Amino acid sequence: MLRVPNELRDVCVGATVNLFVSVGKTSRRLKGEVHETKERGENGDVVEVRVIEETPGDSDIVFWLGFADESTYLLPLDAYDDRLVYVEYRHNGARTGLNVRTVRDVGVR
Repeated sequence: MLRVPNELRDVCVGATVNLFVSVGKTSRRLKGEVHETKERGENGDVVEVRVIEETPGDSDIVFWLGFADESTYLLPLDAYDDRLVYVEYRHNGARTGLNVRTVRDVGVR
């Protein structure tokens, strides 16, 4: 689990999300508009967030959020080559799992 700012608790359909993450030795900016949220788990304690990326366009970003007390976490979607996949990135039919090391910055508006 990666701890993230509590701003992500306010994610809802129509919000613009800006995630700046470290992936391996590089950084990646994931920015776009939330088009769907879905509660997952028995108690709805995990929220799946789907974002349409503004650039390069037609890209879909999926990630899960978990909440505990006053903390917010980016939860792993899967494990790939012994590394945890925190974000799934889809573009033109291709799917890439991003092995995020840290979340450097978050913006929601």
